[in-house]
Amino acid sequence: MLNLEANEVIERLGGVAATARICGIKPPSVSEWKKRNHIPKSWLMYFECAYSDQLNQEKGTDEVHT
Repeated sequence: MLNLEANEVIERLGGVAATARICGIKPPSVSEWKKRNHIPKSWLMYFECAYSDQLNQEKGTDEVHT
């Protein structure tokens, strides 16, 4: 599993709106993940598989493209 906080995962995926689009859910749900610093395990596993390049890049490098 990733060793990133929920906020960092969401930001690396392009922010709240982009993460919500990826998941097919409304942005307030993703905002709640940030607030609680918890992404549901099933979504986290999906992000690790589908977006490993973005999630594994060092902070401050190239922009994330979804």
